[in-house]
Amino acid sequence: MLAIPAVMKAQLKSEIDSLVDLILSEKKDVGKAALQRADQIVEQIKANNVNVVIEFIDCGSDRKALNSALQIIKDKCPEVAVMLFSKDDKKLYFIANVPKSLMNKLSASEWCKAVSNVCNGKAGGKPEAAQGGGDDVHQFDAAMKEALGYASSQLK
Repeated sequence: MLAIPAVMKAQLKSEIDSLVDLILSEKKDVGKAALQRADQIVEQIKANNVNVVIEFIDCGSDRKALNSALQIIKDKCPEVAVMLFSKDDKKLYFIANVPKSLMNKLSASEWCKAVSNVCNGKAGGKPEAAQGGGDDVHQFDAAMKEALGYASSQLK
């Protein structure tokens, strides 16, 4: 076992604390950016009068930020089916919500499963809300296209 002098322990603790503070600060910034992006998406929905939205929100693996963004969109546009994507270097993340008015045609769970098949992933949830992830980040564009194609085919 490595012995660390008391003077160095205090210095290391101080450096670790400052790194933890930096990470927490960056997470807050990512969360704020995700919420701002959600507000932009709401404005686009209202301007274009659409019933399906598939968008990317750059929040990495922060599922809490992605879920918060979805909640804002869901609250402000309750009749719109939404699928949000995010990704980091290793994984693709997606979350979906389908309003009751569209559930007879589109299931959030099946929607996420269709997308997960494209990106070597898994998905699950309920007809109104589901989420998933995939290990093949290189299939990001294909996953977004699948999300749009699947929703379009179900809502015809």
